[in-house]
Amino acid sequence: MVLRFVWPDRPPVKYLQNVWYVAAWDTEVPADRPFGRMLLGEPVVFFRDTAGAVHALADQCPHRFAPLSKGRVKGDGLECGYPPRAVSVQSNGCIRVPRLVGRDRPE
Repeated sequence: MVLRFVWPDRPPVKYLQNVWYVAAWDTEVPADRPFGRMLLGEPVVFFRDTAGAVHALADQCPHRFAPLSKGRVKGDGLECGYPPRAVSVQSNGCIRVPRLVGRDRPE
């Protein structure tokens, strides 16, 4: 993704988003709930796993597109708040959709 900054008297300047930015202080990310923030116009959710490591994901449930920051931390992942307990999400993607119990994990 590319951000473009435009000044009236200059051509557009591109800034790549694939660089390091300070996203949150360690003390801002609680252990018991997700923490949402906008970074460069994109919603991002932070959470801690059971070992206390911080993870960041796009703040959007892959199942119903609800903000994951409105859900809850469950084990080493997040659980979407709409509908409650509908989707568990870890850094590797969707791991549980109740309607798909007994079926292969969605890709």
